[in-house]
Amino acid sequence: MDGPDAPSHDLPWYRSRWKRLMDTLSVSEPEAVVKEVQRLRARVERLQAQHEALAELDVSDPERALQMIENMADQLGELYAEREAQARDSSPES
Repeated sequence: MDGPDAPSHDLPWYRSRWKRLMDTLSVSEPEAVVKEVQRLRARVERLQAQHEALAELDVSDPERALQMIENMADQLGELYAEREAQARDSSPES
């Protein structure tokens, strides 16, 4: 990407962006960034597939709708627990 439109940033700028990315992803090692992005991408793909499946379902039955909501709540609970565990594992005190 050479030329007049190519971004010209110095090394400190790239380091600050990488540090911000590490903070956003709650990882303590630069090597963990790619792994965390891949994990999040896989999670999004699973959620999109689930969303598409739910969109195709007929939820006119209140019991079925309640069951689906409870299932989603369980999945969110698992996601938050996973995120907390990763935050603990990547904290400097570990």
